[in-house]
Amino acid sequence: LQDKVVEHVVNEVEFDLPEALLSAEVEARIRGLVARLEESEISIEDYFRITGQDQETFVATTRAEADQALSTRVILESISAIEGWTVDDVELIDHVVKLLDVSEDEALKVVDGWKTDGQVDALTGDILRERALTSLVESANAVDKEGNPVDLTPVMIEPAEENAREEEHEEASETEQVEEAPKASDDEQDATEESEEQG
Repeated sequence: LQDKVVEHVVNEVEFDLPEALLSAEVEARIRGLVARLEESEISIEDYFRITGQDQETFVATTRAEADQALSTRVILESISAIEGWTVDDVELIDHVVKLLDVSEDEALKVVDGWKTDGQVDALTGDILRERALTSLVESANAVDKEGNPVDLTPVMIEPAEENAREEEHEEASETEQVEEAPKASDDEQDATEESEEQG
């Protein structure tokens, strides 16, 4: 749902990214991929062969992905700026706890270290963008192909109601088994009657 909401918003908002910014993002993505491939001892040529694409297609795909990512980032940061949101230390610590799976005391040390190194702004940006994305998704209204509203509220089944349904299903299965039980043939019935008479 998040991806669809973001894609819709990006398509609806018209703006052009600075070419220098887009080119830098494309270059960074390509360098990152090449570095990961080298770690796995795979050349870029082998990568093209494995993925079935040439260099031109690869660059075009990477550029489209970079454009989408940067556009999304600009929109989310714009929403955050318009709303005037801020991030306090409690949120920073909570985010680090979830991100690194550490205790609050350890998270506090990490946050303090990032503040000293000037890296806390990146973490703050992540939190604000995440908040903006959540806001977008919560305000989105799902519709079908005809534009009619669609209720996405999960249907909750009460335990008692579910048990009743299971019991009904079991009773129905037992009834079917009884009805499908094989009946004795006429010859078998005659043999049984003769045995009883002889007895």
